[in-house]
Amino acid sequence: MRSYLALLAILLLAAPTVALEEPRFTYRSYGYVLVESGWVVEVRVGFWEPLVPGRVAVLDLDFEVREAVAGSKLSIVSVAASTGGVSSSSYVGVFSKVGDRRSLSLHLELSEPRYAKLRPGDQVVELLLLSITGYVENATARSFFTRDLRIPAIIASPAGALKLSIDVPTSVRVGSTATLSIVISNRGANTLYHISVSLYVNESLLDVIYHPSIEPGSSRYATVQFNPTRGGAYVLTAKARYVTQEYGPLNLTYQALVYAKTQHSITITLATPSGEAHVIGVISPPTDTRVYIEASLDALNWIPVATITPRGDGTFIAPVKTGERGYLLVRARIPETERTFESTSNIVVLENVTQTQAKPLVETRTVTYTHVITQTLVQTVQAPPLQSPTQGGQAGLTVQGAPTTIIAGILAAGIIVGSMLLLVFRRR
Repeated sequence: MRSYLALLAILLLAAPTVALEEPRFTYRSYGYVLVESGWVVEVRVGFWEPLVPGRVAVLDLDFEVREAVAGSKLSIVSVAASTGGVSSSSYVGVFSKVGDRRSLSLHLELSEPRYAKLRPGDQVVELLLLSITGYVENATARSFFTRDLRIPAIIASPAGALKLSIDVPTSVRVGSTATLSIVISNRGANTLYHISVSLYVNESLLDVIYHPSIEPGSSRYATVQFNPTRGGAYVLTAKARYVTQEYGPLNLTYQALVYAKTQHSITITLATPSGEAHVIGVISPPTDTRVYIEASLDALNWIPVATITPRGDGTFIAPVKTGERGYLLVRARIPETERTFESTSNIVVLENVTQTQAKPLVETRTVTYTHVITQTLVQTVQAPPLQSPTQGGQAGLTVQGAPTTIIAGILAAGIIVGSMLLLVFRRR
């Protein structure tokens, strides 16, 4: 037992001195009694103390009727909290009997210019003004009242003057390198010494940044590379330890959350076996995330027409229809989630199957689909034969629908008429 106590004492003596960046907070509660026209209302005010300049103080207010006057009602139309130049107010409610209770919270911004004059570690006592306005009414009259309560509160400027932040995107790609930008600033009036910042990723040490000193108003910048190897959430924690002239060693912690997501590649094509259109696709890397098959007429407005879960090897096949217009633009898409980025495939044109079969094709096409269809689909359409330019006579002229004998008769008649006309003109 003695050895255990001795070991514990040695550990306590050897432990480093730790001073928190923030002062220790205590919840304070104050009670007041409001008396008006025979009504007695207990007012309680609670908040976390000390109040920190530049932040927002939350005041918890509670009103409860202890004594009431029959035949009348008490209304509290406004309760306002003020530090002098800044105030916050709210409506409370109507009370009609003993035991009636109303609770609310006021958010008061601590932005008085005089607070900026506080040095790090200074504390002052501030009297918050709480103004209550309302009226008591019965069947014949209404009487208004206003009560001012002054609530003492401690205003404390944080002792530490170090500001620490990590600039990191909310999501990064799995397998890629992300750059973390770390900013260390001295916001105090004196120099900070021996600033050491340890950066952790999910409690694993990533890097340590050290500066021997930082002058007042100065900042130091550093970049650290972060390469997530798997998807999911990563907690980035920066733990700073530094020394001040006034308060000795102090600690400060900053945390940020980043999601590592997978970026997929989607490739699709179309197949029309047995006269039905199907979208065939491959996703890399494979995923079990649902894929949306979307259709559009203008490539701007997309409507989901089918959803499908890919197979283990990343392949999928889904039937689609063209509709009345005769063609559609089709694509496959994976929406963005906490696991994946949004991924969109190439766009293919799906024509109406019956119209496509009715069109005379002039080329021979062979399409091979792998992963899903094991056989090769070959569609061959021969173009109609073209007529030879010399067919139908040596002169290259063809008159459709006229027999050869009729044409010969017309030519002979023309020759005879021409000969007779020639003889007549010669005799004259």
